Amino acid sequence: MASKQINNIPDKSYIDSIQSVGFSPIFIMGDHRFGTTLLYKTLVATECFNFVKAYHIIKYDEIIYNSVNKIENQDYVSIRYEDLCYKPETTILKILEFLELEQRVTLAYDKLIEPRTLKLLPEVQAKSERIRHKLQPYFDYHGYDI
Repeated sequence: MASKQINNIPDKSYIDSIQSVGFSPIFIMGDHRFGTTLLYKTLVATECFNFVKAYHIIKYDEIIYNSVNKIENQDYVSIRYEDLCYKPETTILKILEFLELEQRVTLAYDKLIEPRTLKLLPEVQAKSERIRHKLQPYFDYHGYDI
């Protein structure tokens, strides 16, 4: 029986790259609604800090692999409100697939999600053309014909 090397380090070829990375972690902690989100968002906006999410820890291997191999990773899923209302099961399954989760129960989506009519505030209605113009790239990206 051949023995396995138990000290195999898959990241060994990248260890030297870490030497050039200089950082000191900062942990922001606080009670609920104490401004921690505002603080980390403000620090990140200075471009002097990076924010590490649980996603970065959980998907560490995939992120490193994609970075080293120059593979672009789309770490979001885009959904439209209309799709959630009119095709809720398909939309929820798309989200679950993206998150690599399996549906545990069958839901009556038509009972949970109902479309609403659009009612704009008068202030928004008065500026709707300007808003539409500014958001046109977003509308084009999501397939809205406005």
